[in-house]
Amino acid sequence: MENLINKKLNNFIIIFFIFIIIPIIMHIYGSIFEIIIQGHFYIFLFISIVFFLSLKRIHQYSIDEKLFVLFLIILAIDTIIFNFNNLKDLIKYILYFIFYKYVIKPYINKKIYYKIFIRIVSILIFIDLYLYFIIPYFPEISIFFERSNLSFLHETSSFLTRTDWNYSLPFYIYSYPLNIPENGILPFPRFYGFSTEPTLLSCILLPSIYIAYREKMYIDFLVLLFAFLLSSSYGAFIVLLISILYYIFFKYKKILTLILVILTLFLILELSKLDSPRALLYSKLFSNVLNISSFYLFSSGSSLHLMLPLAIFNYYLKMGFLPILTYLFFLIYFLKKSIEINKYIFAFTIATILMLNKSGEIISPLLLFLLNYINIYKNNRFFYILKEKDL
Repeated sequence: MENLINKKLNNFIIIFFIFIIIPIIMHIYGSIFEIIIQGHFYIFLFISIVFFLSLKRIHQYSIDEKLFVLFLIILAIDTIIFNFNNLKDLIKYILYFIFYKYVIKPYINKKIYYKIFIRIVSILIFIDLYLYFIIPYFPEISIFFERSNLSFLHETSSFLTRTDWNYSLPFYIYSYPLNIPENGILPFPRFYGFSTEPTLLSCILLPSIYIAYREKMYIDFLVLLFAFLLSSSYGAFIVLLISILYYIFFKYKKILTLILVILTLFLILELSKLDSPRALLYSKLFSNVLNISSFYLFSSGSSLHLMLPLAIFNYYLKMGFLPILTYLFFLIYFLKKSIEINKYIFAFTIATILMLNKSGEIISPLLLFLLNYINIYKNNRFFYILKEKDL
């Protein structure tokens, strides 16, 4: 009888995961998830937290949770003393912590959830790829779903609020820019998928590619890899290259880190010489970060609230040195854990951390969900050492 109850509970959790948890972790990355959320993200988050707390599975604080709490304490001090405007961020990250500790870690702790996630993403991407290739032959589809006709989207949707691109959203599942298409590395326009831009899509695709290959979901892997190439995010390609280098030279990761730091400093000097708006933006970003006069322990209160491409540096310039330092401790913990598992999981961790910190905020439900994939392998480390080949 008890086994039957546990089986039904597990099935219900899987359903809850598909219709509640996945929209929560993907709400800023795709239109279809924005339609489900309808601007009520915190209601969805609250429902998930209350549901899982009601199951009364109690856990002591682990090291990663303690580091997360340290980050929240520093941010709270910064908010109360220096910049009360950060209160919204503080409340949001407290909710994320509760979501991570009481929902993700104790219940979304089996590989089946990650396989479901990969399958849903790959199905959506496959549909988007189909639309990507047929819409040029049927332009009336894109006209029918222009921004002014997107009545199912909430008014806060990024597809409606962004002004740098004019979007069509065919069937609310595929993002089709109506501006002049931007070519990628392949002889095709860049692929936006279900996101507002190719780089944001790559934040999902690159970690998903790693998981799909690891879990032997090879068809999903090929679909995601092809979409990744079509997205042509140069930042994502660099992150992929870095993660592959760490996989190949795993035994020499300290030396590789030193080499990459030196190369990064060299690139910073060379970026300003390139006649490219994006290169100039990155050059300005790194110049601000390396400028000792911009170092503040807490919020600077200055006008350094720039729209920068890397969330870590954007957050650093806004909040100061101590909050970002405590956040880096949190990330370093997962890097250390992944090293103890194997080089493939370490490469996945590198790719995940670098890509997700290129998106809108430094801590997101998606980042916490992906980092928990490392917890699954860490908790079963000896089993995987015995049963699986170390890729």
